Amino acid sequence: MPQELQERLNEARRGRWIRQKANGIYEIRMSISGVQFYASAKDLAVAKRKFLDAVRCETGGETMPIMAKKRIASGVTFGEFADRWLTVTKKPRVKEITYEEISLQLKNHLLPRFGEVPITDIHTMEIDEFINSYIERGQARTALKLYVTLKDIFNCATLDEVIKRNPAEKIQKPTYEAKSGAALSREEEFELVNKLFENNDPCRYAIVFILYTGMRRSELKSASTDGVWITVSCAKTRKGKERTRKVPITPMLRPYIEHFTKENLCFTDDRLSRVVPKYLEGHTTHHLRHTFITRAQECGVSKEIVKLWVGHSANKRDMTESVYTHFSEEFQLSEATKISYEPQV
Repeated sequence: MPQELQERLNEARRGRWIRQKANGIYEIRMSISGVQFYASAKDLAVAKRKFLDAVRCETGGETMPIMAKKRIASGVTFGEFADRWLTVTKKPRVKEITYEEISLQLKNHLLPRFGEVPITDIHTMEIDEFINSYIERGQARTALKLYVTLKDIFNCATLDEVIKRNPAEKIQKPTYEAKSGAALSREEEFELVNKLFENNDPCRYAIVFILYTGMRRSELKSASTDGVWITVSCAKTRKGKERTRKVPITPMLRPYIEHFTKENLCFTDDRLSRVVPKYLEGHTTHHLRHTFITRAQECGVSKEIVKLWVGHSANKRDMTESVYTHFSEEFQLSEATKISYEPQV
């Protein structure tokens, strides 16, 4: 038996290429010199036996170069490989919110177009045409995200020898210029809050918590409170490590804190992003974060403290990292009491 095949079989026996799905089914999937081998069963021993039988049946006594030319006729579909890529490659390495975002990209955009197509049959011009269709519709941000995901999937397929080259490699990367944030005026801020509660909007408390803490909407799901502080898992990591930060409960947030529950916080990013434009034309949900930063500084809170609360990096030209990250809790709580204001300036 060829050495490469023997090594892969030994890895399979040790469980490296095995995963158990949510329904309890064991799957074994492996690529050897471009040939896909697959088996599944509820019993792990049965799955292993079926997998080894499949390998023996496919390879017989042939050498690996011949096997490479015998690529399975039907081929693995883009959808099958993308599912495997998402579960094995991405999920263990990204935050839950990122995993959910990529899952939605696949479900809503990529699988409807490429899901049933054999991954070996997808070519550069098809991908380019697909990406350009979003740019032409004015969805440059979506085009960029899809480009990044497709390139990653095809790169993984290339490394796994499922395809010979990455068809997205030579495609021009879409450009997207993020719009600068625009803080709400005090009148707009109070108008928004009033409309949210007048219409009994399901997302009203989530929006208020973003407005009065400066959290990113993707951070809401991780937020918790002890009645004095809001603790949140930062959406952006540092050197791949998850970080947390604390935001004090200000006088503006205090009237709503009893409604700080998972039920009132856990909405998808897409749903939250539609709330503010619904009530205030020309503004987005992300503008609430800029509004919190603006109001805090208007109320006399130091810029360095505000950066700490919203999770911005320290400016090392102004102060050292050690000073920036060690403001006392007493001082921060004292600064938080300043954030109290009325609609009129």
